[in-house]
Amino acid sequence: MCIRDSLIDVRTPGEFEDGHPKQATNVPVDVISGRAPGLWPKDTKLVLVCQSGRRATRAVKELRALGYTAVTNGGSVESFGSP
Repeated sequence: MCIRDSLIDVRTPGEFEDGHPKQATNVPVDVISGRAPGLWPKDTKLVLVCQSGRRATRAVKELRALGYTAVTNGGSVESFGSP
């Protein structure tokens, strides 16, 4: 599976189910570094979001350490239209 130019919600599956931006994919922060190589090429544009931006910051650091070059912290899911 390969996802390109994606909005990634790094919250837990339960939080994601409670409401998320409709274009988002859920990849929790605790598993993102292990799953990333199978999901995205390293030049994929990824915008990571969570409840406040803290977990997204952690995930951005982990992905950059793996060599991902187009990763940004999008902050809160609310800014992307989470219900």
